[in-house]
Amino acid sequence: MWLDLRRQPESSLSFRAVNRRLFRQDLERFACEPPLPHIRLYHVHYPWYIDVDAANPSGVTLFELFCAIYSSMTQQIHYSDFYNIDMNNEFRDQIGEAWGKRCRTEQERASGVRRVDYLMDKYIMLGIQRGRDGLWEIKTGKP
Repeated sequence: MWLDLRRQPESSLSFRAVNRRLFRQDLERFACEPPLPHIRLYHVHYPWYIDVDAANPSGVTLFELFCAIYSSMTQQIHYSDFYNIDMNNEFRDQIGEAWGKRCRTEQERASGVRRVDYLMDKYIMLGIQRGRDGLWEIKTGKP
């Protein structure tokens, strides 16, 4: 798969095995096998968990997964997310640089740093992988 986490899934999501435009029905498939009613995602450079709960008790769908990821990634950060003991100036500079590259308009710049900026230049989602303790890791790469 390929998804630009800075943009809405509808505008940038594609799957290598699907050589056509994606339809809503494509995203109604379960996000994993066996289906799970709850998925908790993480990324090594993203200091927040992303929790996804299924509307249907059978399991989380791809649509629910991508909506939850997009919702989390587009949240504006708080002062304490940027200035804390876990962050050093080098990391802050890298996040600031990612923010500058992401913003295409003055309106985007005015809205401030978003959580997706913590991924820096690795903002293309390539998939998820089962991790430890029931968690799922978001795998990303450079465009």
